[in-house]
Amino acid sequence: MKKIFVTLILLVLGVVLYSCESSFFGNDEASNAKVSKTDFEIGEPFNLSFGEALSNTDNSITVEFKGVTDSRCPADVNCVWEGNGKVTLVVSIDNVEYVRELNTHPDDQNSETINGITFNLIELNPYPESAEKATSKKEYVAVLIAVKE
Repeated sequence: MKKIFVTLILLVLGVVLYSCESSFFGNDEASNAKVSKTDFEIGEPFNLSFGEALSNTDNSITVEFKGVTDSRCPADVNCVWEGNGKVTLVVSIDNVEYVRELNTHPDDQNSETINGITFNLIELNPYPESAEKATSKKEYVAVLIAVKE
């Protein structure tokens, strides 16, 4: 009985350790990788959080949300100008990096074509609610779409 109990504990411990992140064992390869989540699809809107990188492996594309500047008029303020939300992206196509800025204001550039793929900023969330409360960069999510021409 004691042998079965010890074997069961060792088995459970082995499963738990196996499921842990590889950096737990001193292998920092996973922690040095860029932040990455599931692939996005060409022609489908996708959410990209600040600091995140998403890829489309079929087209050798990676898009990373590198910077944000938000001067949009908060919802609780009456402004003479609606302001602008500017998103800085690092787009990698076939291992060549391009840095591009897309804007929420209709008079500014909200799309960019690189190697036959047009990247369009659909919206930037969250919208500023109050002049009293600044939005942390890590809270921002850009809604984008990439379309082949």
